[in-house]
Amino acid sequence: MTTAQMNGIFAAANAQIAPYGTGDLKIVVSVVNDKNKIVWSQANANASARSAGANGPIAIASGVIPTGTQLIVVEVQYRYEWLVATGWPGFGGDHGYDFDRVFTERPRLGDTITFSS
Repeated sequence: MTTAQMNGIFAAANAQIAPYGTGDLKIVVSVVNDKNKIVWSQANANASARSAGANGPIAIASGVIPTGTQLIVVEVQYRYEWLVATGWPGFGGDHGYDFDRVFTERPRLGDTITFSS
């Protein structure tokens, strides 16, 4: 995985959000080892990458990641504002939805994924 490839992933996510704004879109892609420690992490412009060696972002039961392999963990946060309601004074309440999800996936082309900038 390279910086250019990661930027392509982030650009694709921005394209999926269109025509809505991407200022609130936060994406962090991390790879964790079989001990659930961060091997490498990259983030889009609105988020911060995790530090190598830190604990993974979610709890993973022992044995889920076989010895010597890695797991991809993607964290996504987005604040969706309901545009119609925000223009109606007195509509009341919160006019949005906070999307906050974590996705995991095994590497498809081997057991590990290296990153080079």
